[in-house]
Amino acid sequence: MGLDDETDTLGRWTSHYVASLIEEASVTRSSSVRSEAQRDALNIILALWERRAALPGNIYPLKQYKYLLRILAATSPDATIWGYSNKSNISDLVSNVYRNVLGVANIALALDSRPSLFEQKRKPAPDIYITFINEFEKKMLGAVESLDEHSLALLEEHTTPKSTSTKPRANTLNKLLKAIGQSQDNLKKLSEHVSEELFSIQESIPKETKSSEHEWSVSLVTKVLSETEMKDCVTLLKDGEAVDVAAAKRGITAAKKLMIAREHGSIIGLAAIKKARPAYAAKIARDSSAIIEVGADEMGYIAVSPKYRRLGVGRELVSALLDGVKAPLFATTASIGMKRILEHQGFAKSGRTWSGRAGRLSLWQRSGTKRRSVVASRPS
Repeated sequence: MGLDDETDTLGRWTSHYVASLIEEASVTRSSSVRSEAQRDALNIILALWERRAALPGNIYPLKQYKYLLRILAATSPDATIWGYSNKSNISDLVSNVYRNVLGVANIALALDSRPSLFEQKRKPAPDIYITFINEFEKKMLGAVESLDEHSLALLEEHTTPKSTSTKPRANTLNKLLKAIGQSQDNLKKLSEHVSEELFSIQESIPKETKSSEHEWSVSLVTKVLSETEMKDCVTLLKDGEAVDVAAAKRGITAAKKLMIAREHGSIIGLAAIKKARPAYAAKIARDSSAIIEVGADEMGYIAVSPKYRRLGVGRELVSALLDGVKAPLFATTASIGMKRILEHQGFAKSGRTWSGRAGRLSLWQRSGTKRRSVVASRPS
């Protein structure tokens, strides 16, 4: 037959033969001959289709949906990657973020009012395709077409205004901003949870002995700080990015009580009980939706040089600062480590968290009672 490696002679012959049968079935005037040609053509096509897995590229009608079907396993609500039991807190939070981001994507696509990507899929599969696929493939094709319809319905939901507004794009943009805000809130919650778990793991790791390397001392400030000392304190606070520097200078000078940690004459940490600021306390009460005890002093300006963190400097500073203090106190923080220190000193979280300069802030309060002095031990 003249077969060689360069030419698919058998394939060409089969194609011509099937084409001739189809032509014969189309042009012949004899109904019996036409029916026989139709049966022969159909039988040959079906026989080839049954063996299509051996053809180059494993040809089948769902080939164009190969990657889409993979994506469905991760994006379909009925086949989500988060749909398993015994989920952890992190998985729950990530699942929320995942749904938020999908919402953002859908609304963003809606701004284009049915992108061409979706329009191109509106053409149904030809009937001739349906004839040659098995029952499982028919179900898969139906599922894909249903997904297409569902996607268009989602877009129409975002692009069709429910109000009488004449600016549907403005409505969609507002929905997009809301979805982005929800994503940000859930990302912050996820970040807080991951940070807390990481901190717990780090705290459980035995700390190296630092006494041979570091010998600091904590003392009460009883006189005005020098310009150099004030500069060092401001630098520590600036590194933490938790307070306004100009306000910190005034606050440190006016503090009711100020403790400083030094090593070899250099300031490595500080902590203070601030001068009463009723207006600021009222603001914190509003932000946290909590009640701050009347007359409560604020504890703040707690900062430690990065080189000395997790060595116990912060814990020792706060312990010395609170020694003998009877007044009720409150503090705000976004630091996981500081929350642990506050809990150790009898503070309890109040109200809700809110967004601040250093992240998600929370309010911590301690009632005004006479407390026994707690001296933090240094690493040994």
